[in-house]
This record gives sequence, structure tokens and C-alpha cells, in this order.
Amino acid sequence: MSDLYIKILAVAAGAAVLYFVVRYWSRAKTFLLEVMAELKKVSWTSRKDLINSSFIVIISAICLGCFITFTDLLISRGLSTLIR
Repeated sequence: MSDLYIKILAVAAGAAVLYFVVRYWSRAKTFLLEVMAELKKVSWTSRKDLINSSFIVIISAICLGCFITFTDLLISRGLSTLIR
């Protein structure tokens, strides 16, 4: 493409972005202000509670993974002996 077409496309793209910013800015601004107001109402957990909960989740995931692994191992070994 020639440089003129590239410049025309750039101007058109800029105009489209500007149109959407101008058209939807008030709605986006209202949305963001409402989000900030709602986040002030949230009851955040303490750091200690967050660490304890994360530890419980990690230990539970490891236990579940071990259980599934051993169960799969037992079933596959049992089926392979039945098939032979």
C-alpha cells in the first residue's frame, strides 16, 4: 500500500477510537466510580486468615492428588491382572 492509504487508515482508526471514547466516557466513568464505591464496602480478610486458608487449600489439593494417583494406580493394576 502507498503511504497515503496508510495515513488515511491511521486517521480513520484514530477517529473511530476518539468517537467511542467521547460517546462512552460518561458511562465508563460512572461504572468505575460505582466499582470503587462497592470495593470500599467489601469486608477484606486479614493477612493471617488468608495465609491459613491458602495453606489449607494447598494441603487439600496435594492430598486429593495423592488419592487420585493411588486410586488410579490400584484400578489400572487390578484391571491389568484381570485382563491377563
